[in-house]
Amino acid sequence: MWQLTTVSLAAQIGVLPLSLYYFHQFPSLFILSNLIIVPVLGLILIGGILIITLALFNSLPQYLAEFFGEIISLMNNFVSWISKQEDFLFTEISLSLEFMLVVYLSIVFSVLFLLNRKPRILTYALLSIILLQGLVMLKEHQKENKNEFIVFHKSRNTIIGQRNGANFKINHDLDSTSISKENAIVSYKVNQNLKLNAVKNIPNVFAFRNQKVLVVDSLGVYNLSNFKNQIILLKQSPKINLERLIKKLAPKQIIADGSNYKSYVNDWQSIAKA
Repeated sequence: MWQLTTVSLAAQIGVLPLSLYYFHQFPSLFILSNLIIVPVLGLILIGGILIITLALFNSLPQYLAEFFGEIISLMNNFVSWISKQEDFLFTEISLSLEFMLVVYLSIVFSVLFLLNRKPRILTYALLSIILLQGLVMLKEHQKENKNEFIVFHKSRNTIIGQRNGANFKINHDLDSTSISKENAIVSYKVNQNLKLNAVKNIPNVFAFRNQKVLVVDSLGVYNLSNFKNQIILLKQSPKINLERLIKKLAPKQIIADGSNYKSYVNDWQSIAKA
């Protein structure tokens, strides 16, 4: 029991930074699953060799094969049960590449010090921990001082994000229950370690810093005389004369999101280039 526990802890510590970096989640039931699965796997491995050997010589009793299959089924059912305990699975944990490397550096020097107890290795371990703390403070500072206006690409829909420090607001036209599970939103939110505030409406005009963004939807309305040299966002394939819009508003940038027909976007791109 003690060996299984220590091996599970050592293995989990070794793969935890990689797991958090790639999958952004931590399974808290790993010790329970390893205590049961590892011994059963040993029995299955030995039994499997025996079953295959008997089967090759046509000497495999039916009851033995059924018993072996029942053991595998029980293990699979247990693994399935563990995977469904979502209350014990911590998800959406943000970990950057730099943070992962520094964590591994701290783990390596800490383990080396426990094995050798040399003052020089202890110094390296403490320096790596200080570096880790400094990286945390730097990431928090960057998060609090970052501002972004994002047009996410979503086929047949419009998703617009506004980032002001740690505040992340989404305007969208999707179903309210599905927006929090949208891959692009989840990836950005987890990567930047933000909390989501979703609003199911898209205003005609956005203001971001000293910049305005005019949203032109399927109605094709853009009669604003004081909206020159700004940004235009085209959504839901508006039937407009883009040359006339450019002459009237003289936009500095035109954005077509994923809700538009591709043929429309190609035509708009040719007109804008000309």
